[in-house]
Amino acid sequence: MRRLADALLLAAVAAVAAVAVVDARGPASHDPVEGARQELTRAHVEGTLLVASPDCRRRAVALPALRERERGVVGCSVYGRPGSLGLYRGGVVWFAFPGGVTTLLRASELDAYIGRRTQLTGVAWLGNIRYAATYRVAGRPGETLAVFERSRLVRVLSRADAFQDVRSSPRTRFVAARSSGGLAVYDALGRRIALPEEAERASALAWSPDERWAVAAGDRELSVFRLGSSRVLATIPVGGIDVDWERRP
Repeated sequence: MRRLADALLLAAVAAVAAVAVVDARGPASHDPVEGARQELTRAHVEGTLLVASPDCRRRAVALPALRERERGVVGCSVYGRPGSLGLYRGGVVWFAFPGGVTTLLRASELDAYIGRRTQLTGVAWLGNIRYAATYRVAGRPGETLAVFERSRLVRVLSRADAFQDVRSSPRTRFVAARSSGGLAVYDALGRRIALPEEAERASALAWSPDERWAVAAGDRELSVFRLGSSRVLATIPVGGIDVDWERRP
């Protein structure tokens, strides 16, 4: 009986020791930064993420090494707008190119199409003469997001109380719109693209220069995923309110 008790005691001591070894190794083997670095390296994800923190301080995060360095306090918005699409206060959408300016849409043209007075609130270039725009209609609640070709409304994409941000991808194949209902991404034809839940809740989104990958900025982390996939490849423990993806590592 005593031998059995001794054997049980030794087994218990061994089990405790094994747990201690696992606990000692756990943090190293489950380091979130190292895990993200390994996933990014295996997928050959490269470039530099420029992140704006809530206090508008900028930092650069090199991929896949995840080396960080401060960029100074220069503003809360970091995303570089592709193209030269502009929006006048008077409601004129125009495109500037070397040697001149082309007007794509006047407020009066949209008024005539809708049948009511409208107010343009934002635009994002989708290449050539195609762009996405948000607008309000007098007497109606909320805002509308739609795709246009010059002055012709091609397709209504979404409606919301208000759109806080509308941005297009580096090669202008996609547009992202953020509202109180979350963040959504569409292609240039207006088809909605699947996103991970982390991206739908994000405060900002940016694409890699080749548009194969995207990164979503959350309060506590950055989520890197392949565009069109609902699975996050890597989670980087760096929070932000805006993000951009630069080519250089």
